[in-house]
Amino acid sequence: VDLLLHFCLEMGFSSVVLVGHDDGGLLALKAAERARTCSRFMQ
Repeated sequence: VDLLLHFCLEMGFSSVVLVGHDDGGLLALKAAERARTCSRFMQ
């Protein structure tokens, strides 16, 4: 999750869509929770 969020910040993405099977939804939920609680993503 941290690597995914760091990559998105470095690339300047303002939004990301995660598409996948099985644990793709879990990754999306964890990334959203981490972004919500991290001040770096609240700019």
